[in-house]
Amino acid sequence: MIPFNSPLIVAAVALALTPVGVLAKPDPIRHFGKKSPFTIDDLPASKAKTKLKALRGNRRQKAMNWLHSFAFTDRDLKHLHIDDDGGVLYGDVFDLSDLTETSSDGVEQPLAVSAADTFKLHSKPGASNIIYIDVNGHTLSGTAWNSGSASIQAQPYDSDGDTTGFSALELAEIAEIWHRVAEDYVPFDVDVTTEEPGSFGPTTGRLLITHNEDAAGNPMPYASAGGVAYVNVWGRSNYASYYSPALVYYNNLATFPPYIAEAASHEMGHNLSLSHDGTSTQSYYGGHGTGFVSWGPIMGVGYYGNVTQWSKGEYNDASQTEDDIALIGQRLTVRTDDHGDDLFNPTALLIDEQGNISVTSPEADPHNLAPYNKGIIETRSDVDFFAFDAGSGALEITVTPAWDSFYRSSRRGANLDIQATLYDWDGQVIASSDPLDETDARINASVENGQYLLAVSGVGNDVTPYSDYGSVGQYFISGAVTPFSTNNDTTPPNPDPMSWSVAPYSVSRTSIAMQASPASDDSGAVEYLFSCVSGGCGDSGWQTSNQYTAMDLQAGTAYGFQVTARDAYGNETQPSIVASAATASNANPQSNDANITTAEDQSLSIELSALASDDDGDPLSFTIQSPPANGSVVNHNNGSVMYTPNADFYGADSFVYSVHDGFGGSSAASVTIEVSPVNDAPVAAVSAPADNATLTVAFSSAGSFDPDTNDALSYQWNFGDGSGSSAANPSHSYSAAGTYNVTLTVTDPGGLSDSASVTTTVNNPDNMLPGTPGALSYSVDKVVSGWGWRKTISGTVLLGWGRAELASEYEVWRCEEITSGRGKNKTTRCDYSSWLAVTGETRYTTPLIDGAVHYKVRARNANGVSDFTNEVVVSP
Repeated sequence: MIPFNSPLIVAAVALALTPVGVLAKPDPIRHFGKKSPFTIDDLPASKAKTKLKALRGNRRQKAMNWLHSFAFTDRDLKHLHIDDDGGVLYGDVFDLSDLTETSSDGVEQPLAVSAADTFKLHSKPGASNIIYIDVNGHTLSGTAWNSGSASIQAQPYDSDGDTTGFSALELAEIAEIWHRVAEDYVPFDVDVTTEEPGSFGPTTGRLLITHNEDAAGNPMPYASAGGVAYVNVWGRSNYASYYSPALVYYNNLATFPPYIAEAASHEMGHNLSLSHDGTSTQSYYGGHGTGFVSWGPIMGVGYYGNVTQWSKGEYNDASQTEDDIALIGQRLTVRTDDHGDDLFNPTALLIDEQGNISVTSPEADPHNLAPYNKGIIETRSDVDFFAFDAGSGALEITVTPAWDSFYRSSRRGANLDIQATLYDWDGQVIASSDPLDETDARINASVENGQYLLAVSGVGNDVTPYSDYGSVGQYFISGAVTPFSTNNDTTPPNPDPMSWSVAPYSVSRTSIAMQASPASDDSGAVEYLFSCVSGGCGDSGWQTSNQYTAMDLQAGTAYGFQVTARDAYGNETQPSIVASAATASNANPQSNDANITTAEDQSLSIELSALASDDDGDPLSFTIQSPPANGSVVNHNNGSVMYTPNADFYGADSFVYSVHDGFGGSSAASVTIEVSPVNDAPVAAVSAPADNATLTVAFSSAGSFDPDTNDALSYQWNFGDGSGSSAANPSHSYSAAGTYNVTLTVTDPGGLSDSASVTTTVNNPDNMLPGTPGALSYSVDKVVSGWGWRKTISGTVLLGWGRAELASEYEVWRCEEITSGRGKNKTTRCDYSSWLAVTGETRYTTPLIDGAVHYKVRARNANGVSDFTNEVVVSP
């Protein structure tokens, strides 16, 4: 774990302000671990010591053995952690106050990198050792990080707040992180890649660049750190499955690619057994020097240095002299030298007809289709020689380290400091460049027409200072020379036309390899162009190798190729004959039908991966082609799905799935699920009048039902007075007035039951007033005779009303309208009085009279009278 504190300036100020004699001498540095055995009591007070004492038995012994497998100092103990199982890791919480100025860095617009290229970046394809930079998010399960959670869903890298995909800027940032880490590990036989390996083993490391919170918002392990990693676990049989990944929390690193990359290389260094580079007063050394040659150790805190390197403690007051490169080399081995080391074995420098020396960067040329004019210094003793022709006149050659691809004028973080030397063909030095204030080298000279040699090596810096120990890494050669005078050389390389040494042949379903016959030319430099003339694939581009493998082809497809050669002066041969080859055919994956069972309302996990196979051994993916009619299927995208039947459904259901191999092959099959019924509990419903005029109440179980349609329910009533009934809709007479809570329990044949309750109030009719009669109405039967003043009206009026509860008789009240006065003084009144009592009937017939008569009715019993009904007015 790399902290961001850079205490150098603060310390310098503090020293300047401290009176002489006040400064305390720091405690001597104490060494522990490998070659420095110790007991627990030998350790100074620390978290690690406390944890060791708390561990018991084998776990304590495991931790002690682990701590003796690598070297560390007492300055490391602040950052060393021991887990509950005895595992040892580095982790730290650190101050981010020094990260506020990142926006002031000189940063040019980075090259746009496509999504397809960003996730296929490789520093050494085919290497047996792999470091995978994972920015896509990852599920941690069954690892040492899972002590507090069975599954941790780590989030993908995100610098713009949009996690649905990667923006163009994010892709460029990911490419920069990859290139910086690749630069740190380029001297070794390891492929640093952004493409997920097909399998993980003891020599495959994962650097997971993620947020310090998981997808659910929970803190990740050691969430306040910039990075955490188990130490000295590379090569263990359970490295990939248990002690990986190394975690780098980008949001704790200011979401700034230089810091993220430094932390990533640092954490992988821990996996490879490295401890911290510090001083007698600092757990992490922040480096020294200024400008473009400021220096810092990768296993210290090299975030602010323009040159960051592996170290063996050559700086002043170093806490340890651990040989980083030797320790890494023991695990990864050193990369094979890519160019000749002396005057007699140079590589041809490629120069076009105009004298331009061009070179591509890994970002612009992710597949290294133009491998010329670049190289790697693998060790401090490595010198790479190049040969070229130049005409009489000016010559300008620049050799640049990897920082040229980072587009930054500070915090470059590259490893190589370059010295370039120009020789004539006899080996005499013409010019040399090793600026003390820069790490690139620039040669400007005037030369005669002839052949020359360029030597590239890694050097130290006497001003900063640092040695050439860690000055290793990539370099890129560019510039221009005066075109060489060829005396009208128009002869192409031999043979002409070109021929095949090994005709194209299938390597796999997606690649075809081929080899051209080696061509020779007096110019000393030959390039080859492999052209795809049929089948629809790209060309190789001009390259110095006579071998080529066409990649990303379609399975089972024929392709035709020709090869052409050219010399340093652009003289091209005729193309070879067309040679064809077909990629290996793709076998469709096999899918099988399945019949499985589950219970009603019970979800079921189905392993589709167990139902499918592929003769080619391809990783398979699954989709739901036709969903089930009576349920749902959730695809977990890991070979398993979850089937859930609809609520209360039982019977047969099915869905169709398809399997895909990633090479265009697919097949489909069906899964039939027999959902067996289970007994569902019934549902009780009860109703009754809330208020009753009598002691007898009618109860209803209407609405009660059983989801199992064929089940007959049994009923049990509790009337709240100590009595009950088993009828579905009983009536019950209470012995006393009051309010009762009545409960109905329904039970199905399987013994499952449900209850519902209702509250009802009953009254004693002997103590109650009668109810109000129903609405009063009338009908008239009249006879009219005579006319004028002889006219008479006779007939009857039939009054009717609704029966009232508890009524012993009905009182009919009436009044006749009496009008007095005239004009505006005219008034009408009607004085009601009890007119008659009706017993046993709810109607009464009375003679029709000439004039308006008002009627209303009320009920009477021994306890009193009810309210009146509505009023009716009868007019003849």
